[in-house]
Amino acid sequence: MDKELFINKYTVQKSTFGEMCAAGDEVCFQAPCIGYVTRGSFSIRYKGKVFEVKRGDLICLASSASRFSVLNGKPDAELYSVGFSFFPPAACMSGELQVIEGYARHIVDEMFATYDDDFLYSVSCLYRLLSDLHGRARPAEEGGGEQIVAPALEYIGRHCTERIRVSELAHLCNYSESGFYKIFKEQTGMTPIRYKHGVLIRRAVELLQTSEKSVDEISYELGFSSANYFRKVFYSVTGKTPRQIRGGRE
Repeated sequence: MDKELFINKYTVQKSTFGEMCAAGDEVCFQAPCIGYVTRGSFSIRYKGKVFEVKRGDLICLASSASRFSVLNGKPDAELYSVGFSFFPPAACMSGELQVIEGYARHIVDEMFATYDDDFLYSVSCLYRLLSDLHGRARPAEEGGGEQIVAPALEYIGRHCTERIRVSELAHLCNYSESGFYKIFKEQTGMTPIRYKHGVLIRRAVELLQTSEKSVDEISYELGFSSANYFRKVFYSVTGKTPRQIRGGRE
């Protein structure tokens, strides 16, 4: 029987932790991806478990993982990030989030070094990497707590500029308020209000980088009570001021 499998998307880049995200961010994705830490360390939470990753560790993220929370990391921590997808879709990484300690970096180095000048060779390195990782993948676990809080995460994403009560979120998830609060923090690594702030600040960063709106206008649009409170929350999430994000302008 003939089988055809084509690379539909393939990217490889090197970035610092500070360029990719901020402490407290929730990272969402659909396609599988791979990360390789070349400098520093950071920690991420997935399904209530905290994974400490450091230089030399490889992170496998199957599309079934869908989201994880970044807890902390030094801004200068550096990593390769490899994104890819196939047509037709292929379950080349059927596990979830997995950290492989002390993984040899030469294949990822070759992928990055040849991506622009010898793309086909870079793709061949991707296949070599996936072939090695395929046998290491763990099967996906049943949902558990992540499924319980999923309605709350979706609701916060849609209504983040509005006032949201924990009792409302608990009701959506069919849990008592105290029980919901505990499970939410276990799964995301943060409180509901901290999670909401993370969603708002990601929108704020996008507005700062893509529009000419003032800080006052952005804080009002996102539902903050004042620009000063917005600046306080912004710094607590990103470790930077709006002016720094905008390159010296507000």
